[in-house]
Amino acid sequence: MKQDVEIVFTKTLRMNQRANALILFFLFLTFDSYGQELIPMGTWRSHFNYEQTHLVEKTTSNVFAATAQGLMYYDPEDESVNKLTKVDGLSDVGISALAFNGEDEYLAIGYQNGNVDIITSDGIQNLPILLNSDITESKKINHISFYNGNMNLSTDFGLLVLTPENQVIEAYQNLGENGEIIAVRSSAILLDVMYLATEEGVLAGELTTGDNLQDFNNWERYKTSPVYNIDILSIAQSSGSIFAASNNTVYKFVGEQWVEITIDASLGNSLKKIRAGLTGLLVLAESDFGYIDSGFDVYHNVEVPEGAVINDILEEPKQEPHTYWYADENQGFSRFTTWPTYSDVHFTLDGPLKDVNKLKLVDGDVFSFSELDTDYNNPVSNNLGYSMFSNGEWKTIKPDEIEELSNISDAMSTKYGVLITSFGDGILNSESNEVFDFTNSPLDEREAGTGNTLVSGLAADHSDNIWIANFSVNSLLKWNGEEEWEAFDFGTSAASEPTSIRINENNQVWMSLGLTVGQGVLAYDIEADVSRYVTATTTSLPSNRVNDIAFGKDNEIWFATDLGIAYFPFSFGVIEDQTVDVSLPIFEQSILFEDKQVNALAIDGGNRMWVGTQDGLWLFEENFGSLEEHFTVDNSPLPSNSVRDLAIHPETAELFVATDQGMVSYRSEATEGTNVHYQVKIFPNPVLPEFEGLVGMSGLANNVRVKITTIAGQLVREMNAVGGGASWDVRDYTGRRVSTGVYLIFSADQEGKETFVGKIAVID
Repeated sequence: MKQDVEIVFTKTLRMNQRANALILFFLFLTFDSYGQELIPMGTWRSHFNYEQTHLVEKTTSNVFAATAQGLMYYDPEDESVNKLTKVDGLSDVGISALAFNGEDEYLAIGYQNGNVDIITSDGIQNLPILLNSDITESKKINHISFYNGNMNLSTDFGLLVLTPENQVIEAYQNLGENGEIIAVRSSAILLDVMYLATEEGVLAGELTTGDNLQDFNNWERYKTSPVYNIDILSIAQSSGSIFAASNNTVYKFVGEQWVEITIDASLGNSLKKIRAGLTGLLVLAESDFGYIDSGFDVYHNVEVPEGAVINDILEEPKQEPHTYWYADENQGFSRFTTWPTYSDVHFTLDGPLKDVNKLKLVDGDVFSFSELDTDYNNPVSNNLGYSMFSNGEWKTIKPDEIEELSNISDAMSTKYGVLITSFGDGILNSESNEVFDFTNSPLDEREAGTGNTLVSGLAADHSDNIWIANFSVNSLLKWNGEEEWEAFDFGTSAASEPTSIRINENNQVWMSLGLTVGQGVLAYDIEADVSRYVTATTTSLPSNRVNDIAFGKDNEIWFATDLGIAYFPFSFGVIEDQTVDVSLPIFEQSILFEDKQVNALAIDGGNRMWVGTQDGLWLFEENFGSLEEHFTVDNSPLPSNSVRDLAIHPETAELFVATDQGMVSYRSEATEGTNVHYQVKIFPNPVLPEFEGLVGMSGLANNVRVKITTIAGQLVREMNAVGGGASWDVRDYTGRRVSTGVYLIFSADQEGKETFVGKIAVID
């Protein structure tokens, strides 16, 4: 058999040795634009929501805004909005502080877990000394200021002085009046005195007198002043004076006294922060914003843009007065001018809705659905539509575009159009805009009088019938897409709450059961008209809380539960024969994920299993022969180890990963293959000098042997395809990067009958 393959490779090679320089010309001429929206194999990209920002900072050249997962920034030179995430080099997620050191030209980023990044003209540098410290209290960085080239990190346990070289100069902890740990909200320095905003008031310490500020007794507490022993939220130096703010009052340090500055009484107890501005001290409240002018200490209210919910604000230092940048709760970040003309310009990036909870492939597009409102004893709604990733771009469909449906739970393409399901509003045919609910179909209410038609999902059988999971006595419905409906009552309350639905190649319906309390799985064989409950009581299923169901390429039925994984090795007959038990996968002589919460499963084109858990993302070789990858927040761009759902694009092998902190995707080589080569794509092509990733090949026949040679026929590298895909690191057998030239790619199946020849250009 191997000889047949070698003969095919040899014959094909001889034919291609007659190629000349025209190969390179035609290769570039026919370069496939399909690859333009792809990422290279072995790489990641982020898919975050950018509507909510909470910090804003101006550097010499750009304006940065912090989101939950990274940064956006506006570049005025080309008027572009860009992003920085873990995929792009940031070390973490959960930014809690942002500050620019204008003297030394770097942007400092503090994280909730104590991690620190700085961005300089040379790139991003990580300073993890606090993150890796033995401090057991919260390490959250609340604010960053600068003094003598170093960073003053205000944290939940005190104040840390950190150098840009990742060295701790000073650590001021246990600063409470009796030596207890207190949180430092922010810091400011004036005339070599450091002022701290703490939960026990304002503290001040001389930095040049030699006082031991590690001793809590050496900090001034202003015990006879109004800033003593109250929660000070923010402190700032503005126009040569120190200001402090509680939740309802702004104070100024005048001489040796703290005096109250009169502000608008309508602000009430809603002050959030203060910071220095061009025209004076900026004062930000929950729904208002203003400034205290530097000359007369008079508060001036500023008209907030309509619809704005401002989380942070700064005054543009290079513009005329009254130009501001702000971080908004719902609209990205914005620049607005109040005089001489009023304007408000928003900056954001496309992304999915936040709180992604479920993913679904629909006609090659990735649909994402947010967390559902599940309190079905009352009318349910999360006031959200859904998001769709198509041709490399995200688009959000709002309720007013889909007949006011919200709480979207699933979607599926049918010959009648894309059907959208709602956990509350029924089913929408997006083609006809017709809504089906308990008023005009056999779909039923879970609780009478609530008006809720709770549809959790849908799937199609071999005859294109639509099967619907509905919270009701008739929990499974069959619909031909027109007038014919059939409802199924399985005679038990456990079946009335189907949380998901799948149909496999054997025309079997599999539904996970139980919204608040897991009830196992209901299986229904369409052809045999028989059903079966699969529970932890009747089988070896680890838990009745079934989070996901997946089908292997050899007809296995896989279950992800709160206490591990189980599977039926085959699907035929397991519903009729209720004595057939599930099996528990064994890896390295132990039950895989025993007593571990498993949230999601996905089978790729190579029949490998991706597993989403509370401890990251795992990839196992077919039949669990080996663990190929274990991605976590520590070794990958994953924003969180808590993986909620997975979806694989079969043609590109891009795996979309929804976590509780947002979504990313990773492209492997395991595209979906068939028995023949079909629309083979090689990407990137050409390979440019700066490219350091993997060249991907997709559209290959299943598990073919791939060989890469020079035009002259010298073998450079060979490998086996995984499913319908393979990857090459642009190196030869010795590990050296290949030189500039055109290379031939040959692939053939074991019999040597199914073959393909391609070309790729490498420029070194």
